[in-house]
Amino acid sequence: MARTGFVVRSKKRPRKKPDSKKNVASGKARLQVTVSIGVASRNDTKTTPENLIKAADKALYKAKKGGRN
Repeated sequence: MARTGFVVRSKKRPRKKPDSKKNVASGKARLQVTVSIGVASRNDTKTTPENLIKAADKALYKAKKGGRN
């Protein structure tokens, strides 16, 4: 794990746009994508970044175990 500060998005990081947009559907083929997301929130000043990541990881695996919808 990196030992840097907690940053959502650095202001110095350029906003690079994709070179081109690609259409993944062609002809009659269809692509379906599902996503599992783990979310955690910091509810006090004593929560460390490491504990917040652990909580999000735990939530991710709970979402995966729960299946779709």
